[in-house]
Amino acid sequence: MKKPRKLQVGDTVAAVTLSWGGPNVFPYRYEAGKMQLEKTFGVKVVEMPHTLSDANWLRENPQARADDLMRAFADPAIDGIISTIGGDDSIRILPYLDLEVIRDTPRSSWVTLIRQLLIWHASRRGLYLFTGRRSWQDLPKMGACSFIWSMR
Repeated sequence: MKKPRKLQVGDTVAAVTLSWGGPNVFPYRYEAGKMQLEKTFGVKVVEMPHTLSDANWLRENPQARADDLMRAFADPAIDGIISTIGGDDSIRILPYLDLEVIRDTPRSSWVTLIRQLLIWHASRRGLYLFTGRRSWQDLPKMGACSFIWSMR
């Protein structure tokens, strides 16, 4: 199993929306979480092309969500990946993922709510994923210490 390197201050983290379009529906929560992540860990958060897309459009386009994740794994400038939101609709991206590409280009990935199915698929192909608290929902209200503790 390939374990990605630990994220460091100055690294670039891709924000991907793998389920419903929460960042578009609640942009203030997204921005608060992004700011907390950048402030607490010193990383630069970049959005993928569909991270902030309309929730209805994202629901109808699971391949676009998968393409964002694949783009993040393929981009050598991206050091880590974090899911902005999750939910059961993320299962619809599975047919569009190239798990061999994911396996061959490990990134520090905190894709918490892809749920156990994707985690199981990824681990069967040698990818190490971190799972834990929800990112954007919890960051603004938890504070840095609680958030860091939840990642242990």
